[in-house]
Amino acid sequence: MIEKDHPKLSLRNQCELLGINRNRLRKTPTKLSEEDLKIMKDLDIIYTK
Repeated sequence: MIEKDHPKLSLRNQCELLGINRNRLRKTPTKLSEEDLKIMKDLDIIYTK
């Protein structure tokens, strides 16, 4: 597990040792716009046909 306040290892070093991308540490996903949600719904309908 990642320790944000580790006394000796920075977040960068911990991620590198674990082989994960630091972008995965973000807790809140970015909010999608209504247009994006509509496009994703349309794509899902087309794909499942």
